[in-house]
Amino acid sequence: MEDADAFKEWNVMEKHYANAEFNQYVSETGVNLDDGFQPTLIKKAFPYLIFKNVPKNMTNLALLNICSKYGLVKEIRYNSKTNWHFIDFATVADAQAVCQNLERNSYGFQVVIGKKKQITNDQIPLDPISSAQSSSIDRIDRVNRAYLTSEKLHARPYFAPCAPLVDRNLQNEFIFNDDAHVLERQGVKNKKNETNENVEYYTGRAYITMPDKMRKFVENKSKKSLGTYDEANETYSNVEFTQRKPPSKVNKCTLCKRDCDSICMRCRAYYCGVECQKNNWDEHRRICGRPRVLQVGKITEINDDKQNRIALKENLGEQEEYDVSEISKKIPRSGSIVTITAIAKTNVVFIRSKDCDDIESFFKTVNNLQKQSKTLNIIVKKPRRGQILINKFHDEYCRVMVLDHIGIEEVVILYVDYGNVDIVNFKHLYEVHDEYIQTPFYAVPVMLKDVSDYYMTEEIRNFMYTYLNDNNVCLKYIPEDFIPNKGVYMIELIDEQSHQNFNKTINKLAIPREPVNDNEFCFKDYLQEVPLPNGDNIELVVMDNSLMHTALIYCTTKLYALEIQKFNRELQKYAQNASTTCYAPRINELCIAKYSVDGKWYRGLSLELVGDGHPSVMFIDYGNIECVRIDDIRPYPPQFTFPIYTSDCEIVGLTEKCNKKLVKKLEELIPVGAVIKCAHVKSCKADKFHTISLPHIIRELNSLGLLETKNET
Repeated sequence: MEDADAFKEWNVMEKHYANAEFNQYVSETGVNLDDGFQPTLIKKAFPYLIFKNVPKNMTNLALLNICSKYGLVKEIRYNSKTNWHFIDFATVADAQAVCQNLERNSYGFQVVIGKKKQITNDQIPLDPISSAQSSSIDRIDRVNRAYLTSEKLHARPYFAPCAPLVDRNLQNEFIFNDDAHVLERQGVKNKKNETNENVEYYTGRAYITMPDKMRKFVENKSKKSLGTYDEANETYSNVEFTQRKPPSKVNKCTLCKRDCDSICMRCRAYYCGVECQKNNWDEHRRICGRPRVLQVGKITEINDDKQNRIALKENLGEQEEYDVSEISKKIPRSGSIVTITAIAKTNVVFIRSKDCDDIESFFKTVNNLQKQSKTLNIIVKKPRRGQILINKFHDEYCRVMVLDHIGIEEVVILYVDYGNVDIVNFKHLYEVHDEYIQTPFYAVPVMLKDVSDYYMTEEIRNFMYTYLNDNNVCLKYIPEDFIPNKGVYMIELIDEQSHQNFNKTINKLAIPREPVNDNEFCFKDYLQEVPLPNGDNIELVVMDNSLMHTALIYCTTKLYALEIQKFNRELQKYAQNASTTCYAPRINELCIAKYSVDGKWYRGLSLELVGDGHPSVMFIDYGNIECVRIDDIRPYPPQFTFPIYTSDCEIVGLTEKCNKKLVKKLEELIPVGAVIKCAHVKSCKADKFHTISLPHIIRELNSLGLLETKNET
């Protein structure tokens, strides 16, 4: 009996208690314990990889060192018959990470996933227990984590988009209501292209300055063809003659109404070129051969009738509504050489013909507008929608059309000869001479065929803007490509010199694809981090407050929050179509992760791996941290170059650790999605975070006795 009692009191591990070899803490659960010496545990089969064609001089230790960079190795076994190495890993996540990193290695060996014969899926089979959400949560190792996960998981905030540029039901509102230059117009993004001073990002267009050589050519051509009229002396002259009134041979083109002196040899109808004569043949053939007087009378009657209707409406105080179908002239024929004048979206651009007659007409119009700038009068009353006016863009006077009114004095304008949209004060606009109201617009809106309305990343923007420097592209389309309800053609653009397909290149830059080699894996420094504005009285929106117990909240500006919402649409498409259905990211690697609250996909950053198949992931556009299953993670595509706009903000006056009562009150005062007005915002560039002053919040906390020391900073 005494022996039995003594046996019960005997502790077999007592002598090893102070032995560091057997008793030590490590970063991973049970990493140094041999499972074979644990009789109470059922020995399980670990996930393993097969290494084939391993070089003869490569030892097991070398393999261990290579694999340990990416995952926890349990055992290495060698088969002398096949010359294969079998390497066991602690978890599926470790095996997955090693396999992905060594799949295309430079060591010469081949990595094969160890699996049963009937399994053909390329992915490592998951433990059936981990596929169930309830069981998965129980398997999360929360003890050995260095990062705190968010105490509460909140629904993502939603911010109502800004009002459209043009608040009207237009035929082609897709062009004017939503372009890619909201941030630039609001002054929160660089407006200038650093590599080309003639390109303005915020207008979406190239700033074209007429070269001296071209200006002289246009002036000489104009004098030879039409001459000039001196109003003071009431004389018209060119290189051939001078007389008191303009010669009768100068008139307007029957189709496009430009000044011209070319006539049809049969009916004497005026056309500025063969192209206009061909395009007007359906009407022209009905009168060709008849006396000129009939055609002139008809045109005059039509023009007079239109002017009378406009004058009548003006006298009655009515507003002349603009016809969207007249915003552009007829598209150049397929096969023509054109240039891109403005970019609205990834799939909508404006083009201008590079035909010799069109170039001459365009530069002549631009040149004459500059000459008449000294005689322009600033408008005195609020303009009508659809009214043609003049605006000064840098040093160039341009024709614009008023699209809509914003507030009391601001109006939305369209540069009709370029295509870009802007918001200006109408008191800066000038009246235009009647001849430039009748002159056709030179910018033609088109949709890029087979190109979607992607989010315009910096990479796409930089590519598209390289074509704004008056580069030539070939226009291709067929009659069936016309979209009646939008009034535009779907077209293809081919680079005249390199024969690069403009449409396909945009798709290549926009459509995300999964990384295929080590060089394409993206880490945090891959993305630009845009800091919050510094200064006083700055409004921010709260993206997440789940780490409030550390006195941190995550904020951005309203405009940036709207951009995040737009970009999130691209994330859902990519994640749902990704071929990879299970991914174990490395530490500090970017990824796309599913958020458990709403089941949607967001950008994440892997903070740490603890071997449980649930890496700690920070959602970089919101700030909260969650343990995410590896089958709810996708690799980050290198095409997603969208910057990080959300920053962590430390609230001045709070301690680093807040008690539960204080946290509860703070969550009431600063809820997710709230707009907070900060007395001061200061960035700490070294540590990449911001401090924000909320004195009204601190005063209320002090009044409730929730702060140990009062601080109203």
